[in-house]
Amino acid sequence: MQKTESKNTVKLATLELQNAETSAAIIKFFDKDKKFETYARATTEEIKQRDAEDGEKLKEGIDLAIGKGVLPKEMKEQKVIKVDVMGKTPDKVTDGIIKALGDAPSKGCVMTLEGLSGTGKGTTVAMLKKKLPNATTWSNGDIFRSITLLAAKYAEVEKVELKESLKPEKLAEFMKMLKFDKFGDSFDVEIKGLGYHEMVSKVNKTLLKSKPVATNIPTVASKTQGEVIM
Repeated sequence: MQKTESKNTVKLATLELQNAETSAAIIKFFDKDKKFETYARATTEEIKQRDAEDGEKLKEGIDLAIGKGVLPKEMKEQKVIKVDVMGKTPDKVTDGIIKALGDAPSKGCVMTLEGLSGTGKGTTVAMLKKKLPNATTWSNGDIFRSITLLAAKYAEVEKVELKESLKPEKLAEFMKMLKFDKFGDSFDVEIKGLGYHEMVSKVNKTLLKSKPVATNIPTVASKTQGEVIM
């Protein structure tokens, strides 16, 4: 059951969760606040516009990857199931996905989760992992952000434009700075290079969402689609 907050307070512990509970508490706190409503609408439009721009750049990236021979030209389209998340808790959304999967999880399957920014993909993945103990999760977005972090850092240190970081030889170097493996009891991605030594699971909501990453990820992603997918 989702916890609720007092009308006039949002606890620090709730803010630190950075999940659906946090969002619900903040929305309730600012309920009927016209300034917050205006800000929320403006932010939503900015996100939608950025996602649309990202979509165009990602398409360019796929075309580039096909041209380089990294991805095949023809791929079989898999079944797509649309999930309505409006007004639903992460628990209900997750139950709906598991029901749609049927017996596939017990047999072994690969499922991709797609959606606009801020629609709760990360929260849903975490809930799926909790309800499907044998599941291993992977976020392509985190990998794109990790490469962007390294590319932006290289450009900053070398005092060059970002495009210099996106040359094939540099991208190859950045990919070697990322390692997907089992660390302790769980799988994770290690970022090690250019002064960084971080685990993606620890920084995917902080460092990997910093301004240098958010600003440059569309450009970087457009050049690295094939590498990340493969």
